[in-house]
Amino acid sequence: MQEAYLDNMLLSISNVFSMKFNITIVIVDNSNSINTVAFFESQRKLSKQIKIKIFKNDNTGYLKGLSTGARQVPSSNTDFVFLCNPDLEFQKCDWLGILSGYQASRVLLAPQIITLSGKKQNPNRVKSFSKFEIFVQDISSWCYGTYKLITNARRILKKIPSRLTIIPKRTGKQEIWLPHGSCIIVDFKTLKDSNFFYENIFLWGEEVIISEKSRRQGASVLFEPSLKVLHNEHSSTGNIIAKRKFEIWRESYAIVRLYY
Repeated sequence: MQEAYLDNMLLSISNVFSMKFNITIVIVDNSNSINTVAFFESQRKLSKQIKIKIFKNDNTGYLKGLSTGARQVPSSNTDFVFLCNPDLEFQKCDWLGILSGYQASRVLLAPQIITLSGKKQNPNRVKSFSKFEIFVQDISSWCYGTYKLITNARRILKKIPSRLTIIPKRTGKQEIWLPHGSCIIVDFKTLKDSNFFYENIFLWGEEVIISEKSRRQGASVLFEPSLKVLHNEHSSTGNIIAKRKFEIWRESYAIVRLYY
């Protein structure tokens, strides 16, 4: 149910990429809500260098939706694949020059993702979770009560200014542990070899699986701040009630934890 956001995303792709790239866009319609005839009529203004495919799908979740889409990526002359939400708008920058520098590499790229409120979502995590952080997440997964308690505690702690921070957070290009899942750029060889989408999770944690499987194929996971994306955060997940969010997260966590 993301058609309004999807229109803006496709227009941004046409404006930013189409003059220098040949692009295939695979849309996986998990809610089976897109009127295909009307949709293609509305997209006639897009660049002729953009090909769009739409696949109707049961709502199998984000990772399985990506799997459906990835199977349709053309195997010839494909350098990079963007795995992403529909609520993004790509910003003008030197996409061609930067991606060309990685063309012969095994790489998973995390672009600079900025929300409408100005929050920068990458790097998602520079280092892997500590034993204590994993312990806290384990406790969170016990029941909805502990999940809610710990979630509220984290929210409060984030609002308390820390006087202990001496070393500023690095914001330049760097190797990281975890990109933000809303937009991940991967070279085609790593996508083909990594079997990203095998695990049966509905939502949340897919970036952990994708990152770890990329590393196992010899890929570097890098934050590349020169690549810029605007994110209309929570346009879909914000509609899920809190207890259902917990249930979905707990089911995913049991699988994702194996990749920590």
